[in-house]
Amino acid sequence: MSRLLPQRSLRASILALLIYVVVAVLTPDYALSFNSYPKGAAHDKITDASAKHHGLSKKTRKALKKATRAPDWNESSWDPDWWPWTWFDFSTNDNYRASHHFDRGPGVTDAAAFRSGADYIQQELNAAVAAAKAGNKDDAIAALGRTMHALQDFKSHSNYIDLAPADQAMARAALYDATKPLPGALKLTGYDPAAKNPGNPRGDPYPHDKFAKDSPKKNKECKKKVGNKTKYELARDSAIEESKDLLQRLKNELTVDQWNALIVAVIDPDPNDGKYCWARSEPCGSAGCVIDCLNVPAITQFSAEIRRPHPMQDLIFKEIGDGLSFFTIRGGRQRRPRVHCQTGATDGSKMGARAFRMWYNYLGQVSLTV
Repeated sequence: MSRLLPQRSLRASILALLIYVVVAVLTPDYALSFNSYPKGAAHDKITDASAKHHGLSKKTRKALKKATRAPDWNESSWDPDWWPWTWFDFSTNDNYRASHHFDRGPGVTDAAAFRSGADYIQQELNAAVAAAKAGNKDDAIAALGRTMHALQDFKSHSNYIDLAPADQAMARAALYDATKPLPGALKLTGYDPAAKNPGNPRGDPYPHDKFAKDSPKKNKECKKKVGNKTKYELARDSAIEESKDLLQRLKNELTVDQWNALIVAVIDPDPNDGKYCWARSEPCGSAGCVIDCLNVPAITQFSAEIRRPHPMQDLIFKEIGDGLSFFTIRGGRQRRPRVHCQTGATDGSKMGARAFRMWYNYLGQVSLTV
């Protein structure tokens, strides 16, 4: 028995070390921004919330989240020291650029750091627009992810949430217009990759490690309460709204079909093939596939009435954000196609042919033979 105890102790120690290794690998300490890993961390949640608001498909949201995480992954590398607690440390590599994260480097003013980040956002947004117009969805999503990452980092790597509303408005206007003035009180967190402690450079008045609001418990600043929310929560919520605005800016630059091609994983090439009807702003074929879009009262009434005459179950109706609405129809054991529409618009709608026909017959606008 006395010889078994050390073996058990050794096994327990090995198991504890393995657990530590797994946790450390899955949750590396990225000093650059809102946490990007593990999956489902801050950047993912912010991106997903804004993408859902604009009706991006699940597959497209997944690709966009990966693209938004990419800058942290591409610009940092494993950097261990002799001590075990450093074996899973990461630091910036040669790919790192301060502008990609709205960091303020050594010897750079807050205004100059902001302008550099804003220029990068405009550059990547332009790239996303060009790729989407050319039908290169992968390139568009990649550029959009880089834009979104930097934009979200602006909210966590600055004192934006501490500014007065008028100063916040000035900062937001300057993000997309270099001629707009910056508020004098704006600060960006200092980060120096060459310093012994990159996130806390000696003598920096507003260092990253002390003031960046990247995760709920990163520092005291993140945990400070303003009203009923912490500063981290305020930065996160602001980043969600800014990401929604970014997607709207992209949408405004595209035609309906270009936007639809970007936000949906697969588009049926023939809108009238009897399987799907892709709603457009102009007639598409003899069926006259035009959606005069769904309005909330009509959907609500339709949702209530469709239960009784049709053997359908689990009818879900939900409003999201600024009138983005959808309802999903599933019938018993057989799954029904998704019905997805944006209130007050003629784009972003894809539905199964049966649901499409039922909806239009209900409104008395169109009868679609499929």
